Amino acid sequence: MIFVDIDGVLAEFCEAFSRVIQTFDPTMPTITTATQQDWGTWGGTMTDTRLNFGWEVLKQVENFWEKEGSLAPPSVFARLAAAHKEIPILFVTSRIPTAGHSVQRQCINWLEARGILDPLVIVAGGDARGRSGKTDKATIAKIWSPYFIIEDGPQNALDYAAAGFEVALLDWPYTATTKAPGIHRCSLAEALEMAGVPDV
Repeated sequence: MIFVDIDGVLAEFCEAFSRVIQTFDPTMPTITTATQQDWGTWGGTMTDTRLNFGWEVLKQVENFWEKEGSLAPPSVFARLAAAHKEIPILFVTSRIPTAGHSVQRQCINWLEARGILDPLVIVAGGDARGRSGKTDKATIAKIWSPYFIIEDGPQNALDYAAAGFEVALLDWPYTATTKAPGIHRCSLAEALEMAGVPDV
């Protein structure tokens, strides 16, 4: 089994969250995953006021998670769609609930819209998405025992590695200083290759 994170791996969360904050604070710059300098402060732009407002507004947006743009190219979704019937792939996310469908249903709808039919999705709890990025993903991994994990969150990667799992941590600016045995910083294409997901 492979674990695959969604935001920061397949979906462009940072840009969408920036735009939510801009409804309250037009001076908030549009930050993308590729330009986010650090996990906690987004290069100094993510104040407590912006963070708190963003999460409160996001909770009220109906089916917010279905509206995010793709971060991964179409070729990645094609590879995952072709592989997930042969290789068990569990999409693991710590997204918070919003108005509308459950988080799990929104994730399923988002993945199916990109060609991954009947995806397996599990929602991990966390710290209400505060600055630490702490979630229950590593605890879930101990139950499911994936042989490989693809993740973008520095703290999640450290937690997975500490639990003895091999982790591909995507090579974004905010992961540059995250190092531990079992963590492999790489591109998404390299991560899929390490996970044994065939090209199509």
